[in-house]
Amino acid sequence: MNRFARKIDGNQGVIIAALRKIGVQVIDMSRAGSGMTDLICFYRGFTYPCEVKNGLKTPSQKCLTADQIKFHDTARAAGVMIPIFESVNDALRFFGAPVE
Repeated sequence: MNRFARKIDGNQGVIIAALRKIGVQVIDMSRAGSGMTDLICFYRGFTYPCEVKNGLKTPSQKCLTADQIKFHDTARAAGVMIPIFESVNDALRFFGAPVE
């Protein structure tokens, strides 16, 4: 296993599949490092950086890393909010699709 594989949340694949099913174009950025968001999503002419956390983990396990906090802060300073998806329903809801 490479050093990045353990950092990908177990629910990321199902979230990506659900988003693609509703027409969201998704690029998996989880291996990029340096606090980059897990996903870049393109939908209806807009670009959305999105974070995935496993909703089944304890609150302390769902915390953003120091690099992620820095990235989120930089985005927020530019007026960009980064949604954090803990489930397929979170992701579907964000894009205005019916939840499962």
